[in-house]
Amino acid sequence: MTGPGDGWPPPGDGYPSYPQYQGPPPNAPHDPGLPAQPYPNPYGNPNPYGNPNPYAYPNSAAYGYPAVQPGQRRPGTLTAAAVLGYVNAGLLVIAGLLLFTGASLVNSVDNSSGSVDLGGFTAELTFDGFLNLFAGGLLIAGSVIMSSRRPGGRTIYSLGAAIVVIEAIYWLGRWGSQVDDVSGIVVYALIFGALAVIGLALAWTRDGTGWLSGQPVPTSYGS
Repeated sequence: MTGPGDGWPPPGDGYPSYPQYQGPPPNAPHDPGLPAQPYPNPYGNPNPYGNPNPYAYPNSAAYGYPAVQPGQRRPGTLTAAAVLGYVNAGLLVIAGLLLFTGASLVNSVDNSSGSVDLGGFTAELTFDGFLNLFAGGLLIAGSVIMSSRRPGGRTIYSLGAAIVVIEAIYWLGRWGSQVDDVSGIVVYALIFGALAVIGLALAWTRDGTGWLSGQPVPTSYGS
């Protein structure tokens, strides 16, 4: 049995003390570890002009899509021209259906009345309806082909727009002097004609011509 003065407990806090660890000997072998690896950029590839851009879009080729080369994007003017072509074509289709309805009503009146011959008027409305549908089809086809970077699409688009402008002038001259209130005819003629003229101007810009011919254009344009 131990007691005070017998060496237990040890001096201090009652627990035995151990020497402090001094590290490995100086001549011990040392593992240098793996060399430092560059941290990958999670936001895409470096800027093609040489300056790393951590916010650049990832390379679309890595996901199975062809990468868009700088300067090969469709100009915004051609995109706007195609949109105007679609809008104008939709309005032409609606107007053509209304003309067919009007021709049918006039034909019914002509058949029920033997004193008034309205056959020429019915034929005129029917022809104008078909012309509207034809011009609308040209605008749609031209917009699609032109957006696919085929120069022939712009020619088709221009033909459809020219027909619309001629129709607008024809309707102003044909009915402007035969009705009391020409405001409605003027408004509709201006809407169709303005859409066609603006679309033509946008389709024949210098950037659009260069892009359709295969030349690069500034990347700030369009999609």
